[in-house]
Amino acid sequence: MTYFPRDDGLRIPDTLWEAMRELLPHQPPPAHPLGCHRRRLDDRCVMDAVLFVLRNDCYWNALRLPDLCSSSSAHRRFIEWKRAGVFHQFRDAGLLQHDFLKPIDWRWLDAPRRCDAAHHLRGATLSAIPC
Repeated sequence: MTYFPRDDGLRIPDTLWEAMRELLPHQPPPAHPLGCHRRRLDDRCVMDAVLFVLRNDCYWNALRLPDLCSSSSAHRRFIEWKRAGVFHQFRDAGLLQHDFLKPIDWRWLDAPRRCDAAHHLRGATLSAIPC
């Protein structure tokens, strides 16, 4: 019997995830001579957590749901993907028009860098950030 997780509104729909996954940078596992590094968390699990924070406009440390990754892992990967231009690629590919992503205030993509950083480090709304 196949297990299908219930749609709790936290998970990225499969069709959207397939399009997003193609735009994420490939990260080979770190090569360490002793093999002691932790494995990289699954991109989909982390993207679920990142989009939860963005959709709910909450602080990163408010991310305490058992099925999502830790707030520090989500924030670290968000910064990595932001620097790689992943969210701009999502916009260019038209993915931000998907119903799942519409509640997110994407104006931070075009905000000056210091406002962008302040928004995601403090979890404040874009309008509350003085620039």
